[in-house]
Amino acid sequence: MIGRGAILGGVLALAGTPLFAHPHRDVDQQVALTLAADHVAAEIVIVPSINAGPTILARIDTDADGTISDVEADAFAQDVLATTELEVAGSPVFSEVTQVDVGDPDALEAGLGSIVISTKTDVVIELPMTTNVSFSIGFAEFDHDWFIQPYLQGSTFNGAAINIERSIGGKITVMLDMGS
Repeated sequence: MIGRGAILGGVLALAGTPLFAHPHRDVDQQVALTLAADHVAAEIVIVPSINAGPTILARIDTDADGTISDVEADAFAQDVLATTELEVAGSPVFSEVTQVDVGDPDALEAGLGSIVISTKTDVVIELPMTTNVSFSIGFAEFDHDWFIQPYLQGSTFNGAAINIERSIGGKITVMLDMGS
């Protein structure tokens, strides 16, 4: 009779490491979400490893000439931004790309660079009251995991009760309660 250990060992040997490997572990994706009384800004950062660098460079450098033109960088930024949703007090608002920095293509390809997409939306966060700000990002070409970190800017939010709700799939809701 074959023991359980032998069967499990055989299954693991046949499966190999790809069974346990996460297919997107080579890209770090983060968003710094800044809430201010008169705007919401997001800094979207994508940092490839040496394994993912060539794939990411190929995605952005669409004409494969080894350089990233402003048109290519802007097109990529718009593709990423198209997967985002921003709501303030239940109303959708739209962000515009204010800056795109893809750095040196050789460094990006080698996993030594990063992509930074900056956005800003002029919107008034009405206080004092309870206000929810929700942000989600669904860009999943390199990885489906996003870490979104909210920041409060200025003294407008001093004394606010803050509740942060994170959802699977790159969504965060920040509830600001200034009381009555």
